[in-house]
Amino acid sequence: MGVLKKIYQIMLKTIELLAIITLFGMGCIVFWSVLSRFIFNSSIAWAEEISRFLMIWLTLVGSVAAYEENKHVGFDSLINALPRIPRFIITLAGYILAFGILIILVRGGFALAKNQWGWVSPATHTSYGFVYAIAPVSFAIMAAQAALKFVATILAFVKDEF
Repeated sequence: MGVLKKIYQIMLKTIELLAIITLFGMGCIVFWSVLSRFIFNSSIAWAEEISRFLMIWLTLVGSVAAYEENKHVGFDSLINALPRIPRFIITLAGYILAFGILIILVRGGFALAKNQWGWVSPATHTSYGFVYAIAPVSFAIMAAQAALKFVATILAFVKDEF
């Protein structure tokens, strides 16, 4: 289990680094685009397109990082006010529901990326399939996170740590 946990931690750090690089790149591109438009009276043709693609990637990669840290919107105050058994049941139901929805999103993300693979963007000639390929990957990682959280919740409950 130690090796798998280490691999998982490396994957999470890589995802966080990818989110940071994506945000930084998007900021630099937008800044340079605005600067060139207003100071040099010349716009960069590919800047809007690349920044939009980076925003898509940032949103989905950031969702993975946020889900790991339980930063998504939830009813924590309400659930934490419940007694132990109902809180446990609702928490497990939430993970099961999240897992099911994420599996549906993985399938939809694969279909989207596959259907868009032949389309290319006008300025950079980047395949939209490549841009949207992050969707099934990020949803699959979040589904795995939901499954791991489900198991961790059961183990914590059995150890009386929930």
